[in-house]
Amino acid sequence: MLAVSTEPKITSHQLVSLLQKNNRVITYNSMTVTILQGNQSQTIAWCDIIKPITLKTSWFGGRLTLVTAAQTFSFKWLRYDSEQTHQQALLDCWINIHQIKLNTSLRDITQQLTKRYFKSSEKPSLEHKISQLASTWLGLADKMTLSQDIVASIKQLDTLYPLDEQKTRQFRAYFVQNELTRYKLFFDKQNSHPMTPKQRQACVINDDNNLVLAGAGSGKTSVMVGRVGYLLQSGLAKPSQILMLAYGKDAAQEMDLRLKNSLQRHDIKCATFHSLALSIINQVQGVMPNISVFATDAATRKSWLTEQFHYLINRQLSYKKQVIDLLNQVNMEAKKSFSHKTTIDQLLSHSDFVNLQTHVLGLFDLIRSAASALSGVPQYFDDKCTQATLEHYFMLVKPLIDAYQSKLHQQQAVDFDDMIFQAHNMIHTGKFKAPWLHILVDEFQDISEPRAQLLKALRDNTHGSVLFAVGDDWQSIYRFSGSNHHFITQFQRYFGASCTVNLDQTFRFNNKIAEVANRFVMQNPAQMKKELNSKVIQSHSSVTIITDFNTEKQNANVQAIIDALSFIDKTQKASVYILARFSFLLPNAAQMGLLTQRFKHLIIESYTVHSSKGKEADYVILVGLSEGKYGFPAKQNHNLIFDAFLPPQDDYLFAEERRLFYVALTRAKKHVYLIIPSSGISEFVLELINNQYDIALDKQAISLAHT
Repeated sequence: MLAVSTEPKITSHQLVSLLQKNNRVITYNSMTVTILQGNQSQTIAWCDIIKPITLKTSWFGGRLTLVTAAQTFSFKWLRYDSEQTHQQALLDCWINIHQIKLNTSLRDITQQLTKRYFKSSEKPSLEHKISQLASTWLGLADKMTLSQDIVASIKQLDTLYPLDEQKTRQFRAYFVQNELTRYKLFFDKQNSHPMTPKQRQACVINDDNNLVLAGAGSGKTSVMVGRVGYLLQSGLAKPSQILMLAYGKDAAQEMDLRLKNSLQRHDIKCATFHSLALSIINQVQGVMPNISVFATDAATRKSWLTEQFHYLINRQLSYKKQVIDLLNQVNMEAKKSFSHKTTIDQLLSHSDFVNLQTHVLGLFDLIRSAASALSGVPQYFDDKCTQATLEHYFMLVKPLIDAYQSKLHQQQAVDFDDMIFQAHNMIHTGKFKAPWLHILVDEFQDISEPRAQLLKALRDNTHGSVLFAVGDDWQSIYRFSGSNHHFITQFQRYFGASCTVNLDQTFRFNNKIAEVANRFVMQNPAQMKKELNSKVIQSHSSVTIITDFNTEKQNANVQAIIDALSFIDKTQKASVYILARFSFLLPNAAQMGLLTQRFKHLIIESYTVHSSKGKEADYVILVGLSEGKYGFPAKQNHNLIFDAFLPPQDDYLFAEERRLFYVALTRAKKHVYLIIPSSGISEFVLELINNQYDIALDKQAISLAHT
């Protein structure tokens, strides 16, 4: 005796039989739907049906639509009562299976959004997942009778769809706040004083790429160390998965000391870019590479390059012809002419050749470090003549680079640029597998193209690796050595989707210095807009202008420096920096000795502004504030050929000089004294005076303010 099926059936209506059409029978149970048509049958699991089955009634009977990921089925000519009899039952079967999937998906999505920092790289896949759920579930409550549990789940889904930028920010803020609460005790005890809210936030953000804008004295080292501590405390990383990078040995050693003192960690070391590159080469080759004497002895390197330049002129007629042609091209207006028969000794007696040689050797470093030798001559000038000169110089430098690389190979050694290039190549070609999930970089405003490429290679080499960059575009002052401040001002463009936090409090200088310095540097619209407030509040001006009336070159600034030092409280020990744009404008050793002897309660040191970066003193005396070639700003004629191989600069006039002036002002904790000449005054100082900055003026400066 045949068993009778008790499964519900949806059948064709009688008209189908009369018209001799194929009869369809659709049966279903809690797990599957079966379609019978003639002698053929197909069974589909409810879990493979991605949307609720719909039944609609029209003049021609019922119509059923069933959708899977691979196919959409549509069946017409069903019984007229099919919708009324089966729609709710079909919906219940589908929901019983898919409710678990919906709730699991919502749980996973919520955890991804709230239990960890929601990264930009995760957003496209999560948006797609939420969008698919929304297309299936949203609107069902309006059309069908659903249980309260399902309605609640749909409402939760509705709050997630669409996952726009506002919701993304809200979920990130929720996570960050929870983490700050969870690790409050750690952040409270991280330094001698509790970390600021922005410092804490900077430690916790964890997008694919993260930029912390750390103004002068805002505690960037504390953030770097706090970030490491948070990664370890939260279990986001093991010590072996964290890479810390600084620019110089001193900065790296300071970071190591802070890690030891603040976190009691000896298993994480801060590397320099060069020590990192050496380590990578060592791991790939199995032996530590030799450091070329060219890397450690600048005089030897220059001597070898000069000899090689002369050798190429003597031994290669085509090279000598290029040199002579360039000399004649450069000196065309002076109507000087050099013959191809001119010997190297004769050339050396001409200042024009000596200048050309200086240019070639100077361009050697720029072209090589920028890797321009690999990519060809940049199309930099619209003027054909100037572009031709650029190409001419490039063709002279290229053989020098080739000879230099051969010499390094012969020495079985590397220099500093070569380290970076080789390490990058080893990562890019898969010879080195980076183990680091978190890459922390200090002084990011000083990043150059080769270092930026190395960082990208390291980040992309490990799935899920996070870049954490700390820097200040207001202090980007090393373009002449290849630093490109656009890597920080256009961080997202170069490195991808990112999160930015601005440290908004300085612990170094008072509010009056901050008002002058911040307003001054922000005159350049290309600088990133940010607030930098001071912890120390003063009611009186903390920047003073003093005029130096001494016209003797030998003793220039000395009396004015003495006047400034005399203002400093004699009852307390204090540190003083005497700064200048150029080293020859600083007091000489004898004058420094006299100043130190006279003001024994003061620790007096002198630096160029560039070399003072990263340092601080109670007081700063800035000298050399004149106009002209060696003034401040320095109005030196830019060499267009050199500029072609340097990173792009701002359109704003004296943009980097303005940042350098900002650096000078912000070395001081308590007061800045600006020493100006009686005439030919720096236009930066005139700007401060004429635009009514909050500064103290002597009589000479007051008279300038009224002219």
